[in-house]
Amino acid sequence: ALYPSLTLSGVVTDVEEHTWSFGPRLALPVFNRGLLDANRRQAVAVAAEAELAWRATVLNAVEEVQAARAQTIYWRRQVAAQRAAVESTTEVQALTRRSFDSGEILFSDVLDADRVSWKARCRWPRARAIWRSAGSAFRWRRDAGRRSD
Repeated sequence: ALYPSLTLSGVVTDVEEHTWSFGPRLALPVFNRGLLDANRRQAVAVAAEAELAWRATVLNAVEEVQAARAQTIYWRRQVAAQRAAVESTTEVQALTRRSFDSGEILFSDVLDADRVSWKARCRWPRARAIWRSAGSAFRWRRDAGRRSD
């Protein structure tokens, strides 16, 4: 109550005698104005602090979602790149064997192509495993309600 207030009240009773009373009550915040202002400022500060805590929580949640989304996109691209690497190195391996069979290249070139192809084949399952461990690889089938990768 920072502002003055005026209250009018009255009581009428019908007991033995007809008794009644009527009187005004006036409240003026003259002597406790500083206390009332301090209480108001404290309430405003508590509300501002609660708002800041809420904003920090929302910003933290948005940051976590963005980081998870970026990680999902990164690993999806890694899996696609590893799959493409496996396909291309398998094709290079087959072409290298044909070239060796026709006598155009040395056997060491075939061994190099095999080594590169096997490295790519070993990286692809690892990338898929990391992607799955993040929970990104599962897609829900609409008809069966089961997940599949």
